[in-house]
Amino acid sequence: GQVGCDCRTSGTSTPCDPGLTCDASAGACLVCGGPAQPCCPGTAGSGTCAGTIQCVVDGNGAESCSDCGELNEACCVTGGATMCSTGNVCTGGQCLSVTDISCGGATVFVVGFEDANQCGLRVAPLHSSSEEGALLCAQHLLMPGERVHPMANATLHDFEMCLTTAGSGRTTHTVRAFDDFGANRCANWTQCGAAGCSNVAYGPCL
Repeated sequence: GQVGCDCRTSGTSTPCDPGLTCDASAGACLVCGGPAQPCCPGTAGSGTCAGTIQCVVDGNGAESCSDCGELNEACCVTGGATMCSTGNVCTGGQCLSVTDISCGGATVFVVGFEDANQCGLRVAPLHSSSEEGALLCAQHLLMPGERVHPMANATLHDFEMCLTTAGSGRTTHTVRAFDDFGANRCANWTQCGAAGCSNVAYGPCL
C-alpha cells in the first residue's frame, strides 16, 4: 500500500495509501495527481488530480493528469473531445476566456460544433450582433475534423438509440448530438458498422 510497494489485494477497499494509485499493470502503488502522473482514485470511477490539473482520458481509456484546461493553457483532450474549465472556451487549441471572444456585438449566441457524422462535440458562447454573425465567426474557431452546427443556441444532448444489426440484434447505444436528425445520422455512421443497421429507433431498447 505504500509508494513502490505492492497494492493491497484483500481486506480493504483502498489498495494504496492516500495520494497513491494502484498501477494494475505493475501491481504497485504509484504517486498520482501531479502533471503527467496517473489520476488518483475518485468517486464513481472518475479520477482526480491536484489543484486545477485535469484528469483526461486517452483513446485507449487510460487516465492521466494533464496541466490543461485553465485560462491561457492548452485545451484538454479527453475521450476524443476538447475541454476547458468553466468560463473558458477552446479556441485554436488554447483555452480563452469567454469574455475575450467577441464577434462584433453584445448578444451571446451559443454555437455548436460537430463532426462530419453530425455527432456533437462541444459548444462555445460567442458575442455577436446576430445569429448569422456568430455562425460565421465560429468558422475561425474550428478544430481539425469539426464543422459548425447550422443553428445557434442549439443544445448538446445525449441520445439513447436502439440499434438493430445482423450480428448483435437490438442493442442500446448513446450518442451526442444537437437534434434528432443529427443523433440518427451519428448513430448510423458510428455505431452500425460496415453492414449497417436494419433499424434505428430513438430511446433505449425495451
